[in-house]
Amino acid sequence: MKQESWQAVTPQFDKFSTSIDNYSNQNPIELLDIQPRLKAAISQFSLSNGVTRVLLVNGQDNPFHNALLTEAFSEFTDKPFKLCESLTMADVLGSYKADEHGTVVTQTEGLLSQVQNGFLCVSANLLLTNPVTWLTLKSALFGHAVEPINVNPKLPAKESCLQPYNFKLIVLGNREQLADLDFQDQDIHSGLCMFSEYEPELALNDESIGLYLGYIQWLTAKYQLPNLTPSAIKRLMVAGARLTEDQAICHWILFGTSLSFKKLH
Repeated sequence: MKQESWQAVTPQFDKFSTSIDNYSNQNPIELLDIQPRLKAAISQFSLSNGVTRVLLVNGQDNPFHNALLTEAFSEFTDKPFKLCESLTMADVLGSYKADEHGTVVTQTEGLLSQVQNGFLCVSANLLLTNPVTWLTLKSALFGHAVEPINVNPKLPAKESCLQPYNFKLIVLGNREQLADLDFQDQDIHSGLCMFSEYEPELALNDESIGLYLGYIQWLTAKYQLPNLTPSAIKRLMVAGARLTEDQAICHWILFGTSLSFKKLH
């Protein structure tokens, strides 16, 4: 039987003690600044033209990451950017209602009307729960005129409500959701889409420990979390080691780290 020392089976961060003790002097580092591949993809997608109209982002679909994407795009472009927090396609395409004579009596604009020449960010769940209208949205991506949703299909409008749009789409979801989307539409892995992701982990070493501590400083300030002492930092790193089951790996998961802060407090 191979024997292991107790240090090998419990998280040990003594070699980072100097950096941790100087935590209060560490400059804040935003999450996207330690996600170079994601930041480069956002830059390229926001500035490029052509058939690539969709950016798929593998990450947690929650308000934290939605807000980060919004801020990231604002760094590279001043074009309109809207976040869709609905799973109803009528909120995206708009809707209308006609009377028995085919006259449109009510019409509601969708988010597409607010992002002309801009960007719309949606959850992967929106496309998965609306496979039929996803085809309509894809047509709109390529500049084809599309109709808003008729709330009463039995009463069609006498005059066409077709309208063209010019926009790009960002889809945020986890790996399983994006795989389901890929299975649903083979165009997803064609030139229609770019792919990027939030990289959830960082290998800890003498150089990267500064990035991790700077990220904690930024997280503390941005979300008004409790300030951590050096001993609390080590407890947070222990919690991260238990999550990854590897003391040489730290986790960037934003929501989980926020909850850990509150427990430490």
